[in-house]
Amino acid sequence: MTLGRILKSTFACLLVAALLAGAIELQDQLIKRRRAEPFRFRDTLYLPDSRYVQAISLGYDQFAADFLWLRMIQSFAAGWSRPENAQQMMNYFNVITDLDPKFIPTYSFSIMAVGEGAHQDQMVHDIVRKAMLKVPNNYVIPKEGAFYAYWQMKNTDLAKYYVRMARKDPNCPAWVDRWEGYFDMKGGRYYMAYEKFLKDYVHALDAHNYQIINIYLNQLVNTVNEWMTDKIRQAAVKWHNEKGDWPTVEQLDAAGAFKGVELPDWGRMLSALDRARDDKVPVARTDDELELFIKRTIVKWDKLPPGPFDFMKPTYPGFVIWRGLPSTDERFVMPRGKLLGYLKELMDGVHTAALVYLEAHGKPPADWTDVAPAFKEFPEPFGGKWVWDAKTMEMYPSTYPNLRNMNIPTAFY
Repeated sequence: MTLGRILKSTFACLLVAALLAGAIELQDQLIKRRRAEPFRFRDTLYLPDSRYVQAISLGYDQFAADFLWLRMIQSFAAGWSRPENAQQMMNYFNVITDLDPKFIPTYSFSIMAVGEGAHQDQMVHDIVRKAMLKVPNNYVIPKEGAFYAYWQMKNTDLAKYYVRMARKDPNCPAWVDRWEGYFDMKGGRYYMAYEKFLKDYVHALDAHNYQIINIYLNQLVNTVNEWMTDKIRQAAVKWHNEKGDWPTVEQLDAAGAFKGVELPDWGRMLSALDRARDDKVPVARTDDELELFIKRTIVKWDKLPPGPFDFMKPTYPGFVIWRGLPSTDERFVMPRGKLLGYLKELMDGVHTAALVYLEAHGKPPADWTDVAPAFKEFPEPFGGKWVWDAKTMEMYPSTYPNLRNMNIPTAFY
């Protein structure tokens, strides 16, 4: 063998060795990278078509559904945070409910998995719709759909529809029925909420069901308060747009801002209900009479009428505009009694924080700003100022210096 051929062979061997070493190194890196990836349990699962499972289960569809139900839970736990998990859950849901349409826990679990976990609103709607078709007149899934539609989707119309479907079940709890009025109230349909809760009150009164009457009365109170609050907020915003400052309720009233407003005559309505309760006579004998009674309780006013809290003892009448807060803040307009109750709880919290400060520092706070600095952003709502009593370590609004000792019924807040 000549020297040239020896060199060529040696070079070829070295080249092959170099390429092979590179390939081995690349393969080793790929293997290490693959091993470093998290193991996805779901990737090892095969989900068959429900028609195939029905064909091979030989009538044991519910057994097969139970088995897949366990795999569904495992699969959710293995990949709940991954975006594609919602579709995987829907696949399991459809197969399981095709095998056993009355498997209620699967519907509930699926709503949680694709709704609260992945915010797939259409998938939730598909789940609830399938439940209403496969398990009609069962309140559980429409009730959960209503909860999701309102609190997650902010869709009051869809939530009300689900509530009505849930009510078709004779076993549907009474509190689910009250959701419809609550959705109307929060959606600004105050008359519809007022009408529903007043009808519920009258029906309970006629049935002498006194245990539930107070629940409907509280709902009426909340509805009318929010109704009046909304009217005041609208008038305040209009005033601000025209004059550049925020008014008091008294200024709005004096300027005729509420002239022609239609709101419930709470005193008249409550007197009629109390007479019916004391005399044990029906408020109305027919549905038409009840409709007429409700309409007659709505009055066109020349000024802001008394609200529900004006008739409670002790009386803290009227509403307060908390000037300094954004008009979109739910505390911007509040019934006086409710605002006082809210502030009393806050002041109790400040006093507790002061006691903790005393224990930690060995001396009382020099001012309320040491324990409640957030109040710097909130002016005193009655036009006064925040006051700090260093001896008692109490904070209070100057307009109500004895706030923490006032008798404010919890019904106000």
